[in-house]
Amino acid sequence: MIDENEKIKYLNELGLRGDKSYTPEDLKKTFHKLAKKHHPDKGGNEDDFRRINFAYKMLTDPSFQFNNLSKNKASNLNFMYNMSISFEQAFFGDTLTFTTNPVHVNENREPIAINKKEDIFLDVDVIKIRIPAGTQHGESLTIRKKGLIFKDQQGDLVVMFNVAKHPRFQMRYGDVVSLEHVPLDLMIKGGEFSVNTMYGIKTLDIPPGTMPNTELKISNCGVLEAGNHICLIVPLYPSKKELKKNKNWKKLGIKWPKNEEVEDECYM
Repeated sequence: MIDENEKIKYLNELGLRGDKSYTPEDLKKTFHKLAKKHHPDKGGNEDDFRRINFAYKMLTDPSFQFNNLSKNKASNLNFMYNMSISFEQAFFGDTLTFTTNPVHVNENREPIAINKKEDIFLDVDVIKIRIPAGTQHGESLTIRKKGLIFKDQQGDLVVMFNVAKHPRFQMRYGDVVSLEHVPLDLMIKGGEFSVNTMYGIKTLDIPPGTMPNTELKISNCGVLEAGNHICLIVPLYPSKKELKKNKNWKKLGIKWPKNEEVEDECYM
């Protein structure tokens, strides 16, 4: 655990007072607000964003605290374990159980026999871990004293998460991002558009005159329903045939240039 001085330092990094108590929900709301403000994708400073993210994790994540505060652990005895998880497990969080075998090594980290049968896998450790909601690809979780064993020392087991790609969505910290192909007439006139989110189908309001590559959000559809679902708007163009028969298009006065060849089917 971090000491009181460290705690005050990281609270100050989040713009909070060190002499007050904050609930995990208070810290989460403050972090999300600052993360949105300083996110590099929104024009923020990358160093400021990393500093805020580091402070938040030091205040809320015990395994992250341990990784950054333990100076005397036998890091050369740590064992890296790559765990593949689905996008849904990473987004919603999950609890998994798996087994490992304690492995004794020599000074060169080479496995050694520990009984007459020369069996280095005498015991089995059953390990239960909680995957935090919003886990990003490449993030890790440290389990103390479950790594390689050398004499009276034992390293840690570091579980590295490999998050599978989703066909429609990407996670951007607490938010979810998707490409949404919106009919061009709807972008021009405005209206409602149905979007698949991690929480089911939601309605997105398209403002009149929406430009391509505009980002529109559906609130509270991100991680833990605290982040947002960010929709990157891509125009879905009408076919030449549709232009001819659709009265709404005629009212908008949209015409293809005479010299331009247009496919009969819609394209994206």
